[in-house]
Amino acid sequence: MLLLTGKKSIRLFLIISFFFLTTFNLKKSNYFNSFFKIQNIIFNKSYYLEENIKVKLINILRNKSLIFLNLKTIQDLFYESSWIYKIQFKKKFPNDLIINVTEFRPVGYYKKNNKIYIVNSGFSKISSYNNIENLYNLIELENIVDIKKLELFYKVINQQIDLFDKINKIIYKSNNRWDIVLKDKKLIKFGESELNNQIKKIYPFIMDQNIHTIDLRIKNRITIGYVK
Repeated sequence: MLLLTGKKSIRLFLIISFFFLTTFNLKKSNYFNSFFKIQNIIFNKSYYLEENIKVKLINILRNKSLIFLNLKTIQDLFYESSWIYKIQFKKKFPNDLIINVTEFRPVGYYKKNNKIYIVNSGFSKISSYNNIENLYNLIELENIVDIKKLELFYKVINQQIDLFDKINKIIYKSNNRWDIVLKDKKLIKFGESELNNQIKKIYPFIMDQNIHTIDLRIKNRITIGYVK
């Protein structure tokens, strides 16, 4: 009996594999697709992915082989959704495909022409999305004309936890001018100067229940309005 070892056995294996792969079109072969047919598709941590995209995915994946699965096509379909940040696939033989979904989260909403628009943490806006639970626990956004400007403003205030947790509404005014309304109805008017410096100046005032307005529109000046 002839025994092949080392490089010779690897070379023989590669030759046989090449012949096998070039002889059969595996993706189109019903015979090979009959092995390890997908019976169960499990979406992990998928809260906001649109149902119509899920249905398309299930239809594409049903009865496909776990071995010869074209994951690139499936990924492209996932990324038709503005909620998808990252996708990972796990094949659990013999018949399960587990799809781990990492989604952007909703960060705020606004109303326009009787529609509700959700803005997510990827700073995409989604029109008339009705499956968000506790919508009104999100920050309300007003006069949003440029999502990129909102993204820059949001990322700064999101780092200021003591302020961020108190915000009820964000209002775009003009250029780099923003107002925020806190949950206790206090109004803060930011100016166009460096935002982090402005935020540091308001902390001594935001807990004072006698104050209703903190105005920083004039650089290096804070104007306080008191409850009458």
